[in-house]
Amino acid sequence: MNIDRRHCIKLVGGSLTGMYALGLLGGCESLKKQIENRPTRRNIATLANNDPIVQAYRDAVTQMKALPNSDRRNWTRQAQIHQDFCPHGNWYFLPWHRAYLFYFETIVRHLSGYAEFALPYWNWTCTPKIPAHFFGANNSLVDNTRSKGPNDSISTLVTGQDVMQDILAITDFETFGSVASTALRGGSGGGYGELEGTPHNSVHGWIGGNMGAFMSPLDPIFWCHHNMIERCWWDWNITQGKNNPSAPSWANMSLANMFCDKDGNLVTNLTVGITALYPVLSYQFNDTLLPCGRRFVGINRSTLELREFLQKGGASQLKVQDRISAPTSQAILVQGRSSNQIKLPQAATQMVMKKSRQEQRVILKINDVQLTQEKDVFVRVFINPPTDFDQRTQHNSYYAGSFAFFGDGSHGGHAHGNTYHIDITNTVENLLRQGVINDRADFNISLTAVSIDNENVIPRGKIQLSGLEVLLTDGFAE
Repeated sequence: MNIDRRHCIKLVGGSLTGMYALGLLGGCESLKKQIENRPTRRNIATLANNDPIVQAYRDAVTQMKALPNSDRRNWTRQAQIHQDFCPHGNWYFLPWHRAYLFYFETIVRHLSGYAEFALPYWNWTCTPKIPAHFFGANNSLVDNTRSKGPNDSISTLVTGQDVMQDILAITDFETFGSVASTALRGGSGGGYGELEGTPHNSVHGWIGGNMGAFMSPLDPIFWCHHNMIERCWWDWNITQGKNNPSAPSWANMSLANMFCDKDGNLVTNLTVGITALYPVLSYQFNDTLLPCGRRFVGINRSTLELREFLQKGGASQLKVQDRISAPTSQAILVQGRSSNQIKLPQAATQMVMKKSRQEQRVILKINDVQLTQEKDVFVRVFINPPTDFDQRTQHNSYYAGSFAFFGDGSHGGHAHGNTYHIDITNTVENLLRQGVINDRADFNISLTAVSIDNENVIPRGKIQLSGLEVLLTDGFAE
């Protein structure tokens, strides 16, 4: 790629965000080298246990654990960043963790001395066991607090190919990557999208120990787990060409004074909008996310086209045309093997039967969800299932989605995020075609508690929620 100054300015867009990113990279010549040589993040399952990437990771973790607490690169200090600042249950979840991974990656590269280091990711869909790289004697990637060992596999109900393909098929950022909020923590709005609400939360809770709490980066598997979340966003956004938000409230949100660079210096000027350019400027993936085993075919866009797409963004908030709430006089409790069926007014059936255009989506909003006991449970959601139906089977016509939990749901102002958004459009359309939803039928939402460890085990955890809403959306709000 031939980048002169004119093309250089065009590449970063000429905006304040782009020009600041250019300044960080040291000018046009450095930008050219950065793009041409940006590292490739690889699936850790493809790396031998003694691969230089894995060895560099181990070496850096060992050094970080030995650094004094006064050094921001110290292992516990790095986890404290997550404890103190991480947003969950809102649309800053993905870009904040992207920046967190980026600066951690530069620290590992610097401390290990391995200039080609790129953070690997754990594809828990195709490799449902914790990779062998994270076990064994004299291994800095071991965390003894985990409740899972090398022979345990996470359920396909939460990270299987069918589940992930449904999530990656979502068309709007909020339902995919979590809901708009006015602040990183504690602002108005917010809610879990499906990527965060199902695989992200489930993997944290399934592994347990440090991974089940907000100091989860103490477990080295955290970084490869979150790099898989990044890999999913990268696929949804870059491979599939679906829009990040164009809203200034998203792009201009400050991420300053949270992370440190490779030398331990505080990063004092950073916004969400800058992180949108990281896949062009700072790293890449060159394999296929799903289906497992498929050959990567590349991306049919130039670097400039990709930069323009990422920097521009697009309308990503669904415009609600109509909504129907389930009448509830008391909290709804889901526990044990039983399923809790919530009947919505007949108007809900009439509303979804009005859906006539492809761009219209049907969203289920589950409000004020609280986990009252042990975190061994997640919830599967079905629409109008038969009374004798086994709701612990994998995929079927009635299945609409699921959601899980991370942390205690209230730490550091996360409480507003205990709302879950699930795109039920495909399920509704299938049931309309089959006649299961018709003008004489009720519209029932069935919630089933399932053990995160084994669907055949009765979970101890109890889930309480205040109510449900079904939203009919019509395109995107600007």
